[in-house]
Amino acid sequence: MTQPLYYEYAVQPGETITTIIHKLYGWSPPTRRYGEILDAIKALNPEVPNLHNLWPGTVLRVSDGTSAVAAPPGRCS
Repeated sequence: MTQPLYYEYAVQPGETITTIIHKLYGWSPPTRRYGEILDAIKALNPEVPNLHNLWPGTVLRVSDGTSAVAAPPGRCS
């Protein structure tokens, strides 16, 4: 059985994409790794028009491992 490349995360009141990335991955801007993770989350959530304007209860698909974050779909390393 293969593991999924992502899991669903419900945005909590007061959270931003930056706080979510820091909480889940331990990275904050302006590091390159933060940008890579943000790009991966964007790729997993094309239906979310603006990740910098999230509402509580919004469900995001987020990577569950470094392989999905290191090489988001459609992007070469």
